[in-house]
Amino acid sequence: MEVFWHKIQDKKTASFLGLGLILCFVFVGIYFLTQNTSAANPPQIITYQGKLLDNGLSATTTKDISFVLYDDPVVGSSLYTASGTLGVPLTVAIEPNSGIFSIDLGGSETNSLDPEIFKNYGSVYLEVIVGGETLSPRRQISATPYAFNAKYLDGVAASSTSPAATHIVQTDSSGNVNLNNATSTGLVVSGNSSLATTTISSSTITTANINNLVVITGLSLPNDSITDAM
Repeated sequence: MEVFWHKIQDKKTASFLGLGLILCFVFVGIYFLTQNTSAANPPQIITYQGKLLDNGLSATTTKDISFVLYDDPVVGSSLYTASGTLGVPLTVAIEPNSGIFSIDLGGSETNSLDPEIFKNYGSVYLEVIVGGETLSPRRQISATPYAFNAKYLDGVAASSTSPAATHIVQTDSSGNVNLNNATSTGLVVSGNSSLATTTISSSTITTANINNLVVITGLSLPNDSITDAM
């Protein structure tokens, strides 16, 4: 399976407790390609990279940085935090190398990232806080991480258990398909089939080959509804 990487760079200059820090934003999103049941699931990760300058020089000391996703560029509700909880976000200790740092949001060192965030919200914004100072404005996540939504078809998830909600029909591990209700203009069944509660009204069958019909609870047919063509 191929993985496509896209990068978007922004620059923001701010003052952090007397330190002049320049933070270069690089968002690297991973495309989640349409996959079948035998394909391996790619990691649900957004890699965030940046560079810290301390008074014009590359920062080398550890910085406490928090990363929070919001549904609004100014206020709104928090959707994800790299550490802590949505109610109480915590910082992550970042040790830059010649000013360069990288963190995998959703990776093993951070909280897991729910791909449904990008399914349910059309706009998502990243807020970064360095050393207690909030960078402003929040940065909108570009289209690439929205590839998380590729696991859905137009927002609809696949299921083999026939839930009440709209879903894409998917076989189970045995290749079976379960349907609550089915409407078909032409139905061909090969092999064994089981019908739980079936109602047929105003139906005409011109040709039917039935090798083995098993009726569990009873079968009612109108008078003269079955004729022998022999």
